[in-house]
Amino acid sequence: MTKKKSPAPKTPTQAENELAPAEVKVEETPFEAVASICSVLVVGLFILTFLAQNFVIPSGSMEKTLLVGDHLVVDRVTLAPVARWMPLLRYRTGDICTYYDTICSCGRHSRRLSPVLGRTQQMIKYKGTTLYPPAIFDILNNIPFVKEYVVEVFTNELMLDELRLHINTPLPIDECEQKLRPMLQSRLRVVPLLQFHPAATLQQMQFPAASRKQVKFIDNREQ
Repeated sequence: MTKKKSPAPKTPTQAENELAPAEVKVEETPFEAVASICSVLVVGLFILTFLAQNFVIPSGSMEKTLLVGDHLVVDRVTLAPVARWMPLLRYRTGDICTYYDTICSCGRHSRRLSPVLGRTQQMIKYKGTTLYPPAIFDILNNIPFVKEYVVEVFTNELMLDELRLHINTPLPIDECEQKLRPMLQSRLRVVPLLQFHPAATLQQMQFPAASRKQVKFIDNREQ
């Protein structure tokens, strides 16, 4: 009679290995890979737009303090004191401006951009003269008897630009027109059409229902 051999007792380590589930390798799907890349890009764009941005010095215009090729990380959160900041101007394609070479009152010698003088899409060709709304605004803002105004440009029957000024004034209309025409002729070299309105009517033109901001220029030209 043969004796059966009893199996050797298992060590604790072997028992744990048998009870442990087999490891499953999980591979990243293409969709998950694209989602990971997009999340990294979104975080990066957020940092560059709102927190900080890296710049490289392209020229030697600031060689006393910065060298060509230096890298700067610009903080977009912390603002300098108001007295030391240039006014923030937002430019876009088509804006017309100039630059100043003279020394700034703050002591800077570098070139400085002017405020926006006009935009190419707002250019008005009127009686052989090129005009921009900001130039007209500047004249009317400095005339004390012109209280409120709206500048309108439209296309006439000859398919040319026509300019009309809607004005509110405390003076009698004849007196205001008599004073205003020579001023416009000397500053603009042309005299637009003049139309006078009470304050309530002009306010409705400046604050139409579809706009949340004051409107001082209306472009009704045919495209």
